[in-house]
Amino acid sequence: MRSLFQDVRFALRMLVKTPSYTLVSVLMLAFAIGANTAIFSAVNLMLLRPLPYDDPEQLVVVLESRPEFERMAVPYQNFLDYRARNSTLSGLGTTGYDLVSTTGTGDGEVEKLLVEMQSHDYLAMLGVEPLLGRLFLPEEDLPHGPRSLLLSHAYWTRRFAADPTIVGRELILDGVPWTVVGVLPPEHRAFLPFHAAVPVGTRADETLFKDRAARSQSYTVGRMKPGTTLAQVQADFDAIGEGLQRDYPEQVGASRPQVVPFQSELVRDYRTTLLLLVGAVGCVLLIAAANVANLTLERAMARRRELSIRAALGAGRMRLIGQMLVESVLLALVAGGLGLLVAVWGVDLIRVSMPFDFIFALNGAIEIDRQVLAFTLVVALGTGILFGVTPALFASREELAQVLKNADHHASAGSQHLRARDLLVVVEVALALVLSVGAVLATRSLSAIQRSDPGFDPSDVVVSMLSLSPDRYETQAEIRQYWDEAQRRVAALPGIAEVALCSGLPGYIGSEYDTIYPFGVSRTADNAKMATLHRVDVGFLELVRIPLLAGRTFGPQDATGPAVVVIDEKLAENSSRGRTRSASTCRTG
Repeated sequence: MRSLFQDVRFALRMLVKTPSYTLVSVLMLAFAIGANTAIFSAVNLMLLRPLPYDDPEQLVVVLESRPEFERMAVPYQNFLDYRARNSTLSGLGTTGYDLVSTTGTGDGEVEKLLVEMQSHDYLAMLGVEPLLGRLFLPEEDLPHGPRSLLLSHAYWTRRFAADPTIVGRELILDGVPWTVVGVLPPEHRAFLPFHAAVPVGTRADETLFKDRAARSQSYTVGRMKPGTTLAQVQADFDAIGEGLQRDYPEQVGASRPQVVPFQSELVRDYRTTLLLLVGAVGCVLLIAAANVANLTLERAMARRRELSIRAALGAGRMRLIGQMLVESVLLALVAGGLGLLVAVWGVDLIRVSMPFDFIFALNGAIEIDRQVLAFTLVVALGTGILFGVTPALFASREELAQVLKNADHHASAGSQHLRARDLLVVVEVALALVLSVGAVLATRSLSAIQRSDPGFDPSDVVVSMLSLSPDRYETQAEIRQYWDEAQRRVAALPGIAEVALCSGLPGYIGSEYDTIYPFGVSRTADNAKMATLHRVDVGFLELVRIPLLAGRTFGPQDATGPAVVVIDEKLAENSSRGRTRSASTCRTG
C-alpha cells in the first residue's frame, strides 16, 4: 500500500510537469467518458433496470396480428375471453388511454387530462400497492358501477400539493363526478404518463368496446404462472384464438394472438436508437483512448532515459509498468470526474432532444444514480488501462546502454515503437471513418425527412389549447356560442389571417379512435378499418393547406345537415372497393 501511495504522489508530480499533455488528455477523455455516461444513464433506465413490479420477468403483453398488420391491440371482448379461457397466466389485465378527458375540480380550474382506463385487476396483477387508499374493486369495473378514480403520484403532487386527505374527494371528468379512491406510488411505470386512472368496464356499453373488430389504443398485460414458459403461454393463446375464430368467424376474422415479454414491448421502439447511440459514443471513447495512447507513447519515449536509469538501479519491469499505469489511471480518473459534469449536461440534452413519445416510455427521470456512477468508474479505470498499457510495455523494454548512446530519442525510436504509433493512428482513422459514415447516413435520412411532404403546411400556424368547464357550459348551444365568440376575437387580432378549431393536430394522435366499415360490405373484422378521428371546424383544412383530391371540404350547411366526413387517401383506397373517391361512403362502428 505504501508503494501505491508513492506511485500516486510521483504520478501527480509527473502530470504537473507536463501540463499541456495533462490538459489535452483530460479534456478529450472527459468529453468521451461524459458522453458514454449520459447515454448509459438512458440505457440503464430503459433496458437494464428491472421494472418496479413483483417478478417482472413473468410479465407478458398480449397482442393480435393479421397478415397485413404485425401488431394490433386486443379488442375488449377478446380480452374478456382470453382472461376467462387461459390456463397459463395467473392474471390478465388491460389498460388503455382516453386523450380527451377534461377535468373540473370544483375550484374553477379546467385542464386536459390523459386518463388511463384499466381493468380492476390490472394493477393488482402487476403487484402495485397504492400509496394512499385502495385499488379498484370488481363491482366498479362495470358499465353502471360506482365511478371510482385513481390519481398518479405526479398529478397528485402537482395539482393537489400531495394532499393526504385527497381520498374520498370528487373530481369532475367531462361533467361526471368521480370519487378518488387512491393514489399510486411514484415508481409506478406505465406505457404513457397518465394523470388519473378509471375502470375500463365503465365504458363497456360503448360500441368501441362491444365490437370484437374494434380496436382502441390499449395494452393487454398478463403474468405467467410460476414455471410456465413463454412458448407454453403462446400455445395456450393460439388454442384460444382458434376457438374465438370458430365462435365469432366474422368478427374475429384472421386475427391471431401474439404473446411477447412485457419489458421488450415497453422499449421496442427505442432499443435500436439506444444501441446505435451506445455504439457511436463507444467509438468516440475508443478514438479518444487511442489519441491519448499516442500522446502517452510519445511522452514515454521522451522518458526512456529516466526509465532506463531506474531499471539499472534495480526497478523491475513490472514495477515500471505499474508506475506508468498508475499515471494513466490517475489521469483517466480525473477525466472521469469531469466527465460526470459533462454527463449531467448530456442528460439534460437527452431530455429535451428525444421525441415526445420517448419520454412517455421512460415515464421517469434519467438520472446519475449509483449504477451510472459505477459505470463511470469502470469506464475511467478501463480507459486508463487501455491507453496506458501499450506505452508502458514499450517504454519499459529499453536498455540503458542503448538509450545513453542516443541523445535524440526520435533517432532511436525503433521500428516497434513506430509500428505501435502507426497502429494507433490506423485505429483512430478507422473509428473516425465509421462515425463519419454513420453521420453522413443519418444526415441524409434527416434531410430526406425534412424534404418529405407531410400533407399539410405548418408554416405560420400558431396553436393554442383550450378547455371549457362543463359546469359553466352545459349545452351544445353554449359551447358553440363560446367558440364562435373566441374565433371572432382571435380573428380580430393583428397579424391573424385565418382561425379554425380542431380536436387534434395533423401528424399527432387524434382525439378519438373509431372503427370504420365501408357501406356495401359486411360488418366483419376483415372489413373493419381503424381510423383516428379529428373533429374540425369549417375552414380548418384550408388553414393548414391540406390538399383536396376529390369531393369537397366542410361548409356551414354541414353543422345541421347529415353527418359528413373527409377521409385521407389511404383510407379511401382501402374503403372504396371500386367506387370513385368522391362517391365513397362509410359508417363508423
